[in-house]
Amino acid sequence: HRDLHSFPTRRSSDLYYAQLQPESPVAVWEATRWTIPVNLSQVIAPTMIAEGALDTLTPPPAVHTLATMMNARYVEWAGIGHCDLMLKSSTWLPVAQDIQNWLVTTIG
Repeated sequence: HRDLHSFPTRRSSDLYYAQLQPESPVAVWEATRWTIPVNLSQVIAPTMIAEGALDTLTPPPAVHTLATMMNARYVEWAGIGHCDLMLKSSTWLPVAQDIQNWLVTTIG
């Protein structure tokens, strides 16, 4: 459960740990170790790449580099880690609102 260290109690950590699916380790490996080839020149849609500043699975410098390579808008949320974005309502709601605002502004 080490990656869920930012939860306030062991009980809340256990709750979210139990929700992980069998494919979770494979998905994490593929997403964080850049093992899936992507032709960036074929990505022509407006792109926003965002992450939490405390994300240890996909560190900010690596994600910022990807955003630069894609000429994408880069957003880094302070005080938020990888699991926080998906599991904690106190952090995912403001993030979702930021993304919605970007979509409305960029796409209409």
